[in-house]
Amino acid sequence: MLRRSKKKAKASGDVSEQEQRAQYEALIQEGHELLWGGEYSAAIERYRQAVALRPEDPAGYLDLAYALYQAGQKEEALRAYLKAEELEPGNPATLTKIAEIYGDLGRHEAAAATLLVLADRYLSLRQPAEAVRTWQRLLQYDPHNVIALRRLAEAYRRGRRPRLAAKALVALARAYLHNRDVNSAIAACEQALALNPGDRAARELLAELKGEGTKEGDEGFLPTQEVAQRALERMAEAFFEQAEGEDVELGVEALRIRALDYQTRGLYDEAIRAYETILERGHREPEILYNLGVLHQELMHYDEAIAYLREVLDTATESDYIVGAHFAIGQCYQRQGRIDEALNHFLEALKIVDVQSVDRDKADELIKLYESLAESYEAKGDRDTAERFISSLTEFLSDRGWEDKLIEVRHRLGALTGDQVTLAELLGVAESEKVLEGLTTAQKYADQGFVLSALEECYWTLNFAPYYLPLHLQIGDLLVKAGRISEAVRKFEVVADVHVLDGNPKKAMRVLERALEVAPLDVSARSKLVELQVRYGEIDAALENYLRLADGYYQLAQPDRAVEALNEALRLAPRGSQEMKWSRRIRRRLVDIHLQRLDWARAAAVLEQLIHEAPEDVDAAARLADIYYTMGRPDRARQVLQDVTGMLVQKGETGTALALWEQGVAQHPEDVELKIALGQRFLEAGHVERAIETWEEVLEPLVKSGQRAKAAGLLRRMIALHPPQERRYRKMLAILLHQERKK
Repeated sequence: MLRRSKKKAKASGDVSEQEQRAQYEALIQEGHELLWGGEYSAAIERYRQAVALRPEDPAGYLDLAYALYQAGQKEEALRAYLKAEELEPGNPATLTKIAEIYGDLGRHEAAAATLLVLADRYLSLRQPAEAVRTWQRLLQYDPHNVIALRRLAEAYRRGRRPRLAAKALVALARAYLHNRDVNSAIAACEQALALNPGDRAARELLAELKGEGTKEGDEGFLPTQEVAQRALERMAEAFFEQAEGEDVELGVEALRIRALDYQTRGLYDEAIRAYETILERGHREPEILYNLGVLHQELMHYDEAIAYLREVLDTATESDYIVGAHFAIGQCYQRQGRIDEALNHFLEALKIVDVQSVDRDKADELIKLYESLAESYEAKGDRDTAERFISSLTEFLSDRGWEDKLIEVRHRLGALTGDQVTLAELLGVAESEKVLEGLTTAQKYADQGFVLSALEECYWTLNFAPYYLPLHLQIGDLLVKAGRISEAVRKFEVVADVHVLDGNPKKAMRVLERALEVAPLDVSARSKLVELQVRYGEIDAALENYLRLADGYYQLAQPDRAVEALNEALRLAPRGSQEMKWSRRIRRRLVDIHLQRLDWARAAAVLEQLIHEAPEDVDAAARLADIYYTMGRPDRARQVLQDVTGMLVQKGETGTALALWEQGVAQHPEDVELKIALGQRFLEAGHVERAIETWEEVLEPLVKSGQRAKAAGLLRRMIALHPPQERRYRKMLAILLHQERKK
């Protein structure tokens, strides 16, 4: 699993990283010069070449995006900025530019969503003032954004600005009212008055709301019916909202009133003719198109209904219309027996309402889960499963208060599984209510300490939903609480395997990480995680796990497997982030293992590679020299020190070079040649006295070992420096020469 061919490993190292970096920087510099000269097209071409060389560098995409924007190519610039944001998430400057371009392009919803992320980023950077300004900008694009209004009110409250906080809460109440959430609107008004009792707008709105609420006898609507009702209301309101003196096409307005009257009286054919006349006069508002679609649907003109509803999807910006249109199209396809197409639209409708029920930071992941779920249904081609899901969804959305129920179910799923799960997955289970109840009951037992009872409840619930993965995850967590760690890990591995088969590798990786939290030495789970991370491009995470995998093998007394894992990591290291210095980290770990096994030769070979890659690594050089002394190769040890310190001196790090030599002498005082070399280093550094002192220490050992000629040569060098002790050294030299002549 962890092996890769030597041929592939060699190929990955063919391109010199240094050369590539130099080419990249040259292209970027050329791009800058061309851009400053106003040659936008040429600059863009250089930047494109640069990002092709280093597609992992966000800076290149930022340069490309700026050039494209200056050239007026805003769509292309947006794509480049989005790529830079993907590579370096959370850069405030990048997010600001993305929001600006979305606004320029008229994509206000996307601009608002980006500004919401930007505000959160400013909060994480502890810049609340910037966050407040960002929320204010966001409201220009989306005045009913509940999240921005709520956070703005809280920021003002914390900043001790109660009047502004109250105003934000009143705006929040109106946003809730826009979403038909009367209870939340009342609560927001009450909070505003608590902060500023004199706020007239809050008091008046609260008084108005107190007389409203959900009337008894109200029935739940399917999205198609509910949105149709809202469309009728908006058309009626639009007529009365015409400003005095504003030009009005009286004929069109008369047709609108006639169409409304026909539709509310159930005269569908007449309503359709009135609406189509409005379209012929060039008015194609979403509410008109939507009403035409649902009217044709009622009359079982499914092809015509689908055509109008698809136009709603192309033109509408409000989620109400989009959800209703998807749901209505799904119903049309379902009634035509086109289940696969119906399923796609039902899933899309549920995705929109489900995503709106989660925090913004989880929304993107949930969207991807829905996309992979749609692909999974399509791949399986299971008509019975698809029809069961459609039936469950229709039943769910037909219940009174389905929006509140959605929020409750979403909350319970998140609390029970601790993982991101689509509502569609639960609705796709035949007995979804029983499954949710079983999960909840099991959690209650677990919270009370009755783990075995909780497990029994989960196993019983499996009878209703044997393939519901959140239930299996719950069993895994309970097995952990019961101390049955190996069973839990195997359960998590099985769930991860299913996620991979379903096309959800990120969920599979998270489940495996969950397993490793409770069993960090489980090499099987970590090997699977590493394989997935490599396959899906999470290289840094994979390399980190290779190191942990090696540690796991070593602690399990499998050093050969540990070395194998580290060698695999070395082959992968060039694809990791440069700043992480993976090759050095991996080689250091290899050295540690070889030394612990007393394999001096392999440890030395790895250190030689490390020093070749990082000549400035003084610690590696010291370790390598020490190993060569252990191996009985003092000449090679001295050469290592000579090579490394020579490089240090060239860089002007003379002090570091001398310290390295002194460390070697301290560890190996018996090496006379090493001391002589240290003296030479002192002399070259201008420390004449220390050089002479060091050489003087080796004179006696040289003489005792019979190396009088060498000692005499060293004395001559010392005398040539004319030190204060010159007379004494001359006498010592004379004695040595006399002894040599007597021999």
